[in-house]
Amino acid sequence: MKNEVKKNSIASEPVVETMPSAASESLSRFGTKRDVAAMLQMSIRSVDMYLASGCPVVKLSQRRCRFDLLEVREWFKKQYGQQRTGRAGSKSGGQE
Repeated sequence: MKNEVKKNSIASEPVVETMPSAASESLSRFGTKRDVAAMLQMSIRSVDMYLASGCPVVKLSQRRCRFDLLEVREWFKKQYGQQRTGRAGSKSGGQE
């Protein structure tokens, strides 16, 4: 986040204004299937399969839809959890 420090004319304390980062802006917007596929690093066909499994979507018409990227991310975490193989921090997948 970029911080910009300005002097407050009334008080002698500096005022810090924060600007939202690009990552938080990209997750707070709506996206297409392609955007969801890129966010999850999967194919568009996989997104179609997640739609059949109940992935949240906003239907605009019979053929057009948009996804709340933050909501999709939360759904994916809830649906599939934070699955990990091996021990945390191990690069060899738990085999030493």
